[in-house]
Amino acid sequence: MLEEREKILLSRETVRGILLEKGSYKKRKKQPKHRSWREPRPKEGMMLQYDTSDHDWLEGRGPKIKLIGGIDDATGNVPYAQFVYEDSVQENMATLRKIVEIKGIPLSIYVDKDSKFITTRHQSVHVNLKKDYKKTQIGRAWDELGINPIFADSPQVKGRIERLWKTFQDRLISELRLERYLNLRGRK
Repeated sequence: MLEEREKILLSRETVRGILLEKGSYKKRKKQPKHRSWREPRPKEGMMLQYDTSDHDWLEGRGPKIKLIGGIDDATGNVPYAQFVYEDSVQENMATLRKIVEIKGIPLSIYVDKDSKFITTRHQSVHVNLKKDYKKTQIGRAWDELGINPIFADSPQVKGRIERLWKTFQDRLISELRLERYLNLRGRK
């Protein structure tokens, strides 16, 4: 309107700034975010984010493998990760054992609701009658070690390990490709 009626050329942001100074313009309240950012734990060993990455690590040049591992929530360090052929209870227990040997027992572990970690049941009459399900093998192991499991409702909640997998998928695949190339040429 200033431009049309008064022939004054001001940008929209300049007008907004002037109105803010005069108190004639109110800032809009930001809508609350669906998910809020969680502060990392204050000390190393307090929480381990643990997951499996089911990715085509060898880019079709070999067997389908998965990467199981964890990341310390406070430091972002990866105590241990290993490639496996299947995402089984045994492989997860072996990976967790190695992490405990290297870094000690974490106070808590952040995992998804995979059936290896938590007993899941679909809604039915029989399920609703029985509220307490037995713990999984891994759940019993966590109990014996004194590890408190925290179950994530979505992958986004475990953002640190999900970002780690993205980084590994970018960098490790290049390294694996280069290693295969060097091995084919007879170098180690």
